[in-house]
Amino acid sequence: MNKLITLGCSLTHNQGVKEKLAELLGYELVNLSQSACGNGLQVNRFQEHVLQNKIDKNDIIIWQVTTPVRNAVRLFPNEKNYYEIKKLQDEEFTPKDRYHFVQDSFNAFDNISRLDMLCNSPWSKVYTLEYFDMLEQLQNVLSNIVLCSKIYPKTLVVFGWYEMMNEHEHNVFKNYLDTHNVHYIKEYYLDWVISKGLKMWDNDKHPDEEAGSEWSKQVLFPKLQELNWV
Repeated sequence: MNKLITLGCSLTHNQGVKEKLAELLGYELVNLSQSACGNGLQVNRFQEHVLQNKIDKNDIIIWQVTTPVRNAVRLFPNEKNYYEIKKLQDEEFTPKDRYHFVQDSFNAFDNISRLDMLCNSPWSKVYTLEYFDMLEQLQNVLSNIVLCSKIYPKTLVVFGWYEMMNEHEHNVFKNYLDTHNVHYIKEYYLDWVISKGLKMWDNDKHPDEEAGSEWSKQVLFPKLQELNWV
């Protein structure tokens, strides 16, 4: 069975978009998106999936770009790191039914999953302040999307919301996509939902499941049909 592979932040990870699109396509859903993640974690997951030879050229990849201000902090789970990160999880995040890291990566050389800090993690913020270069990460995700499209031609880019980048960054990003013939949705997901008066499930402007389904039905699926991918 062909697969629908999705990458993105909470806008894709939350119920709605990917489930409805997989249903419309009749494809197996492979979700690589992650709430509270940055573009760097998406790149890491994409590369790991390629390394494990889990993508076919007939698969459809929906790559949702998120704000570039989120750093991708990946740490080796040595005893000190794991203890401190798990302690913070148990004391600060678990009581609120939240989490600040994930550990589901793949390393071919030692088979040890790294610790990926999410944007709400204090560890991520510390590393961001000291070492983070936002535009370098933006170039990194752009380059990986271009490479992805060269190998897997059914790659479609979605932008999460307009204000996640400034006008110059949007223009540069899209100009490179156009240069390399990478297909993308011109509408911005969150902005489209707001313009249609659809509902959010929280005060942080996360579209609810019905809104995500409508985006897939009215925007994503017709675009795939227009491209003759389905």
